[in-house]
Amino acid sequence: MDWVLQRTPWPVKERVLQLQPWEPISRSVVESFSFAPFWVQMWGVPSYCQTTAFRLRIAQGKLREPMETGLFEIKGMPGYFIKVRLMINVNEPLRSQVYASNPVAGKFWVTLVYEHFRYSATILVD
Repeated sequence: MDWVLQRTPWPVKERVLQLQPWEPISRSVVESFSFAPFWVQMWGVPSYCQTTAFRLRIAQGKLREPMETGLFEIKGMPGYFIKVRLMINVNEPLRSQVYASNPVAGKFWVTLVYEHFRYSATILVD
């Protein structure tokens, strides 16, 4: 059961299924399902900006407090992309890009891709 809860939300028939453990005495149902954890991929970050400090700074400053963060690569594709796990407010529109800056790189756009979520700019398959 922990494995299922840690990997929520789940895509089911083109919908997002958010699972949480049941608590007999809890907040209202609406409040408890306002936020859901999502893996968000960040594309377009220059390689010399892909440090842990920069990942945390861009996630905290532009999105929300990250739960996890990492640097990943896809076989057959050059370069790496940043991946962060965030609690996203499901009642607000998703952002497709954020504007970031670095003293060396200057200002640049970072494309956001929400894993397992059909309505983001890109659909990904694990």
